[in-house]
Amino acid sequence: MKLSVFPLILVTIFFLFACNAESSYVTTGVNKEFVLKNTDQINFPLDSMTSDNIFIAQIYQNNQIEELVFYNEYNFSLYFYSTDKQKFLKKIQLNTKGPNALNYAPEAILVKNSDSIFIQTYEGVLLVNSKAEIKNKYPINRESPEIMAMVNSITSPMVVVGNHLFIRNFGPRPLAQLIKLNLKTKEYTTAQQYPEIYAMNNWFSLQKLDYFNFQPRYCFVEEQNKFVFVYPPLDSIYISNGQDFIAKIPLENPYFDHKIITPVRNEIGRASSLSTFNSGILYDTYRNVYYLITDLAVSEEKYKQAPLTMFDTPIVISVLNTDFDVISRIVLNEKLYKPNFAVVTRKGLMIQNAEQTNEDELSFSLFNLVKNED
Repeated sequence: MKLSVFPLILVTIFFLFACNAESSYVTTGVNKEFVLKNTDQINFPLDSMTSDNIFIAQIYQNNQIEELVFYNEYNFSLYFYSTDKQKFLKKIQLNTKGPNALNYAPEAILVKNSDSIFIQTYEGVLLVNSKAEIKNKYPINRESPEIMAMVNSITSPMVVVGNHLFIRNFGPRPLAQLIKLNLKTKEYTTAQQYPEIYAMNNWFSLQKLDYFNFQPRYCFVEEQNKFVFVYPPLDSIYISNGQDFIAKIPLENPYFDHKIITPVRNEIGRASSLSTFNSGILYDTYRNVYYLITDLAVSEEKYKQAPLTMFDTPIVISVLNTDFDVISRIVLNEKLYKPNFAVVTRKGLMIQNAEQTNEDELSFSLFNLVKNED
């Protein structure tokens, strides 16, 4: 029995509701030549100690083998799978005792090669090898007024550029949104600041409420050595070298209504449902496009009919070319997908399915940009 299995009655209710939901995707006429479509299902086998609720993961290129790596919080280990064959490869058991023990649970991982794995914890960053032996420690000063909380996710990963490791910073004051760790001197310094509009609108006060929607998301384009930022309340893309913004590009998104609902502490779910916000941007190095993920708002009237949460509203995936022009767009029913677990692979864009029909599998839908046959 999986650790994430809910009571049967809840599963049954969810299944019936999902089956009665609207079509899983509807294309909109941005570019008649191409359309983003669900082309396949990808399933990875799970053992009895692995939940399908995964929040720390990455796609890692191990020579010619592309691997899905994720952290299993239930047994304190890293799992490696082949994306091509959907085959389990290995597990690295992290230590809880002895000289190689992690005092805190991982909050983010970055596999650089098979013997160099960065793990971010509350105490800072650790570098471990394939045997989970600690090769180096980069402790952080939690008393620093410039560093509040290093918060990373699948849509805001740690990035190594030269001798520096970039980590997302998040706090209730207008601090830098990126922290830069010098891997030689072990010094943490502030890097990229927030856009001025954040301070102008006092959006940092919302962050005191842990308002997840206002955290920035970004991807890193290694070939051009640049960060591409999107911000939940803004309909522009910001290009950064990691230290300074070098470009701001307006986005054409007909779904973005600029409506920002300011929540009080006990109404964050309501604010999430009634606000349209960007929740991620991914770069596809194989097809040379970007995927912008936008969560749509629901009407106040519809919200009053049922207590919707931020996971109950449709999502839009816009496909952008390298000039950030929209070449295709798709509307997904978010009851069917978990957009917070979306990764780019050689096969296409993988998005985790919200409904896992087999408790022994981790299931994804595969999306590809194909010729429009209509």
